Amino acid sequence: MRLSRTITALITPFHEDKIDLVGFSENIKFQLKHSISALLVGGTTGESAMLDLSEFESLVSVAAETIHQKVPLIVSIGESATKRSLVKMEMATKLGAEALLVVTPAYNKPSQEGLYIHFKTLAKASKLPLILYNNPSRTGVSLEIETIKRLCQIEKIIGIKESSGKIALAQKILYHLPREFIFLCGDDTLALPLIVLGAEGVISVLANLMPAQMVSFVDAALKNHIALARKLYEKLYPYFCACHFESNPIPIKKLMQLAGMSSGNCRLPLTCLSKEHEARLQALLELSNQRVDHE
Repeated sequence: MRLSRTITALITPFHEDKIDLVGFSENIKFQLKHSISALLVGGTTGESAMLDLSEFESLVSVAAETIHQKVPLIVSIGESATKRSLVKMEMATKLGAEALLVVTPAYNKPSQEGLYIHFKTLAKASKLPLILYNNPSRTGVSLEIETIKRLCQIEKIIGIKESSGKIALAQKILYHLPREFIFLCGDDTLALPLIVLGAEGVISVLANLMPAQMVSFVDAALKNHIALARKLYEKLYPYFCACHFESNPIPIKKLMQLAGMSSGNCRLPLTCLSKEHEARLQALLELSNQRVDHE
């Protein structure tokens, strides 16, 4: 399995603090209509840290049933403790996941050797391919290039989602690691430069709202149609910025609410988007609608 192009990091919609499984399924169907290449469940954008195991199980089960193998289902199993990741791994595998995303363990701040052993332990136990996830702003620890070099030699570890925001680290990974090792950008804003450098796609937040536009943009960049990719990027850039107004997934969930999609609020300790930022999102959507009407 070669994961590439535009992969949506799905939100988890809520209704009165319960998961809106019907809305979740409808959101997935919306994605499938627009040629998304794979779907990620239970990641940062899906508020994984605020889900209990029964909710995690329900999400993965509904996702697998709705997707029905039309595109690969990636499930995030990252936890602060290796044992908890192993529990999620077993559940996701039984429920129909085709690949697993594993973020560096948060809060504990393990050494590079600790990170290596953590990922090696998971890979040894896994029946599915694993994708490393480097997001130090969230977890407090970053995978270093020498550690990634060691990990890419482990059979089940097939790639990395790079979300450090550091172009220099991305360059090192792309330069030093073998071509068969999959590099996926974890930040919509950096998708264009990282694809030019060699990334095979992006795990996208904005694709929850605008899958067709993200697919067109990423495909243009991957086909080396740079002038077109830049033009599409410029149209999407205000939305990329909007998704960073506050902590992800607060802005994208509000954008989806305003667009009439299943979303709901985030769970505590994440709060509702501020009124100031909500007004900016509303203005952005209205401006986009005006442009569509005139095209």
